[in-house]
Amino acid sequence: MRLHISVKGKRVAHLYRQAHDYALRYIEAAGFSDADRADTARQVIGRSELLADPDKGN
Repeated sequence: MRLHISVKGKRVAHLYRQAHDYALRYIEAAGFSDADRADTARQVIGRSELLADPDKGN
């Protein structure tokens, strides 16, 4: 299984299954200056104002 993550038509990362765990490979060429790297599938991997909860005001 492989999930390609794209932003505005530009591929920025791959999420794939490696043995019994999931791994995220960030693509350096994407050029995001504030991207967070994920060590495990449970960590926050990035921030976006588009995903902010409007009721919480973040």
